[in-house]
Amino acid sequence: MRRREEVQEERFLDITANMEGNLSFNDPVNLRISGRFEGTLDTKGKLVIGEKAEVKAEIEGEEIIVGGKIEGDVKASKKIEILSTGQIKGDVQTPVFCIREGGILQGRCQMLFDFSEKEMMGLREVAEYLELDPKVVEKWAESKRIPGVKKGSEWVFEKEEIDKWVSRERAGEI
Repeated sequence: MRRREEVQEERFLDITANMEGNLSFNDPVNLRISGRFEGTLDTKGKLVIGEKAEVKAEIEGEEIIVGGKIEGDVKASKKIEILSTGQIKGDVQTPVFCIREGGILQGRCQMLFDFSEKEMMGLREVAEYLELDPKVVEKWAESKRIPGVKKGSEWVFEKEEIDKWVSRERAGEI
């Protein structure tokens, strides 16, 4: 006997109209864009760009499947998949990346580790968090005074490690 959840079909919020603006979801939602969209997208859950979709946006999400066209940078915490009909013109960042035969990426790809379990921060975020100039944080990261990892041309910091570093700094251990 199959469990109820296995039988239930995955449900999507389907956007077929032409839209412009900023869409942000705080809670997980399965979203499918089948029309035109221009702006910014910040999603949780699964985002599907349909085969006939044309999207000009900066996109952040968890799992992103591309069957249509995207113009803009795409960042996913879990996975990006470009189907055989999909195209991305922009840079992508994700820990898992799949391009099907026929799919197109015109940009750079950074295969980052899974951010979903750890809160990660960029250089500017750490600088704001520590109330320092970004150049100081970058200099400290390069000299390994502060814990960080360089991914491509950008510094990435694990918030928990920064907090531990701050505690040690205050205690005079560094």
